[in-house]
Amino acid sequence: MVERGVIQHRDRAKQLNNFKALIYERGITPTDIDGAIDFDAGEFIFFEIKYAGKPVDKGQRLFFENVCTVLIKGGATAVAFITDHHVDDPNIDVDADKTKVREYFYDGKWNTPKSDITLKIAINKIRPPTHAPISNTKTKCKICGLYPADETGICSICADAEKGWNPNAGRIAGQTMDRDKGS
Repeated sequence: MVERGVIQHRDRAKQLNNFKALIYERGITPTDIDGAIDFDAGEFIFFEIKYAGKPVDKGQRLFFENVCTVLIKGGATAVAFITDHHVDDPNIDVDADKTKVREYFYDGKWNTPKSDITLKIAINKIRPPTHAPISNTKTKCKICGLYPADETGICSICADAEKGWNPNAGRIAGQTMDRDKGS
């Protein structure tokens, strides 16, 4: 059985892809990213993991901005993260979930987290708490109207919005996604 989320062929992972013949107008070349997650074609997470503050290439930054913007215009939620790791030894694997978010492209702009946050926690804060359509919940959030509210009447995502996370990013004004309607 194949273990999900683990590199299956380490030798092949060390083999680099050569893009030198794929140069197009205005110097456009392919970019690679470290990760992409597609949650049922409604939520998209992209991330690039850098060693201890290494700069992000201009092409990668533009890729994240353009892809997220197009997906958001289509009604999806899309976020791109730049994260840092501090594993000095290249023979030791980097646990992506534990990398620290340096910046994230969300709601049409690059943002800096207001506190230390790992990639795993950041992804969980953006996603609906139940990861399922809400059709039988009596108390929905009084701010977003989408997710289950706690005793204060606010969902955890809207509560976190005060810390720099926007729960409504990725939505066109007045538009809801099928999963928000409980279908």
